[in-house]
Amino acid sequence: MDNATLIQSLRLEDAVSTLHSIAQEITIGLQESGKILENIRQAEEDMKIAQANAEVMAWGTVPNGKEMLADAKKAAVEKFVANDVEVQEARSRLQTLRNRVAELNASGEASKVRFSAARIIAELGAAAMNSHRIGSLLEVPMSNNSKGSQALVPAGGAGALSIPDEERELTGVGNLDRSDQILPRLVLVQPTSRLEDAEPGQFHNSVLGTYVPEFTAVLLRVQKQRVFWPEGYNAEQDPNCASDDNIKPREEFSGAYADQCAGCPMAQWGEGDTPPQCSLVYAYLLVDTDAGMPSLISLTRTSARTAKQLNTLFAAYRFSRQYHFTSEKVVNPKGTFYEWRVSDAGAVDRETYISIARRLAGKPITVDTGGVGAAPQEDNIPF
Repeated sequence: MDNATLIQSLRLEDAVSTLHSIAQEITIGLQESGKILENIRQAEEDMKIAQANAEVMAWGTVPNGKEMLADAKKAAVEKFVANDVEVQEARSRLQTLRNRVAELNASGEASKVRFSAARIIAELGAAAMNSHRIGSLLEVPMSNNSKGSQALVPAGGAGALSIPDEERELTGVGNLDRSDQILPRLVLVQPTSRLEDAEPGQFHNSVLGTYVPEFTAVLLRVQKQRVFWPEGYNAEQDPNCASDDNIKPREEFSGAYADQCAGCPMAQWGEGDTPPQCSLVYAYLLVDTDAGMPSLISLTRTSARTAKQLNTLFAAYRFSRQYHFTSEKVVNPKGTFYEWRVSDAGAVDRETYISIARRLAGKPITVDTGGVGAAPQEDNIPF
């Protein structure tokens, strides 16, 4: 086994191990959550008992007769109950348990995202080795084997990872398919970014939450799109219109301005080479050659020159070259911002990336509008 194959094999083993570890994390979290829910039910009963006892004691302290109105008596009882030590302790226990369930739910959602990312990395590793050990995870995430467990690999495959029936039912991973997976977006962070701990000029991964100053990747697909932001754009706004294919608007924007992008007045250049209000966006599906993770990038407006350079290279070399992505700080009368920069980074095995592109062929590329689950399009500077 040569060094390249050995490295790919180790990456594949790491991805499979990660999948198993995350599945166990999800299982343990759900088991703990189930136990806590039982404790919450008991805590709620304890709370009711403490309140009832406190109310009995409270009415004994309220003066009889007409000297207190009904509402005043009720308020006095409620105040007594709220200040009762046993009631406060029961309320505190109940709130602590509810907070823990909320923490476990949030952790579980994060684990599901990590699980989807690890599945994609494992699939890419298998494709890079031309291996059949991990089957087609994206097409058939789980399949029954003869022993009654859900397998992430074909039954009997070397190094097969299987998830027992109990874990499968608890985690729900058997119900995941390609539509449940998130493709990360790599976004160039600008000085006006709303992202926490963001350093302008770096690239933010929307799934991992990480930042890198540069990366190397192979392009798998390019798609022209459009997005029309309101005048006086700010990061909190939704677009006026958007198109995922540069042919027609998304369904929710259908008929807002035009039925087809080509004839839309918002997509036309104005007098004196005034840019269209609806910006052309070049979206790229690529795979990081170091991390092995696929992701999406979008180039528009100030990065249009880099997009055309990238389009030219991709049209000439397709899957046989990798590219190095960096950023460059630009200062001009319009402000300070960062632009994408790209350079050739050498040859790669063409067949490997054709195989990866085929496996991801059904994954849709939607225009980045900063919606739920997507990082804000911080490089979409409106000038």
